[in-house]
Amino acid sequence: MSPESDQANNSQISRSLIKTERIRKALSHEEPDRVPVGEFFWSGFLRRCRTKWGDDFDPYRHFDLDYVVINPNMDPHIQPFEVIEQTDEDIVVKTGFGATIRRRKDFPMPRYETFSVNRPEEMASFEFESPSDSRRFHSAGDDQINGVGDDLARNIPSWDDRVNAYANDFCLFGSVCEPFEYLWRIIGSENALIWMATEANSLTAFVDRIGDFLFDLAQAQIEAGKGRLAGMYIWGDVAYVKGMLFGRKRWNEVFKPHVKRLIDLCHANNLMTIYHGCGNASDIFEDLVEIGLDCY
Repeated sequence: MSPESDQANNSQISRSLIKTERIRKALSHEEPDRVPVGEFFWSGFLRRCRTKWGDDFDPYRHFDLDYVVINPNMDPHIQPFEVIEQTDEDIVVKTGFGATIRRRKDFPMPRYETFSVNRPEEMASFEFESPSDSRRFHSAGDDQINGVGDDLARNIPSWDDRVNAYANDFCLFGSVCEPFEYLWRIIGSENALIWMATEANSLTAFVDRIGDFLFDLAQAQIEAGKGRLAGMYIWGDVAYVKGMLFGRKRWNEVFKPHVKRLIDLCHANNLMTIYHGCGNASDIFEDLVEIGLDCY
């Protein structure tokens, strides 16, 4: 390898390391060289930017952001979207969660129409494909977390390819859901909240199965990262604008142990942990601090 290649390689590596150190300092309550910055982008914003700056516009590079979060395929069943209906205005797909979702053109959020589990007794028989299946990390394809949002994305590049695309220039975070974020995608939010009260034992048993699946998926993701990840985002919407969707006591009993397991796993592998949740979850902030979360 030529000296010029060595210099270019070191320059690329240093960009990633500098940004990673910047975030580690901020999350450790130390003063970094500057405030680290990251962001998630609506598809409409990206389309406007590409109109202005060209089709190769990349917001992370253009705005010199510090970190990128890259999601693997977390669907319980690894499969292409099944198109149920398609018109000029709407497309309805069935995903690997078994959910039927309607995307209406130009509407910012999709509508969940049906879920795969509709009766409490069905939770016990719900099956998960292997959390360590190599397709989750090494195959292009469709999946609900990456593909169904304010736009419908099909056949996205593999997690491994997306990690490689940013590994030299950014601090990289993998990601995993906590159990409630995963639960409602299978049984629906209404059932999740009602069954928490009326079918507590069955729902808790299902949450425990989901928690084991997500722990194993996080572990497999760390192994697939081969040292390229610096942290893990934990997705978990357990609140709305006025407070928790359910009580702190229930969260502590049912969900907290699984979030702690994820945090402990990440810390054992020298990964930072950031919890991303919508709504006012301040009731559980002390609990999240107690179990070692680095940032909310």
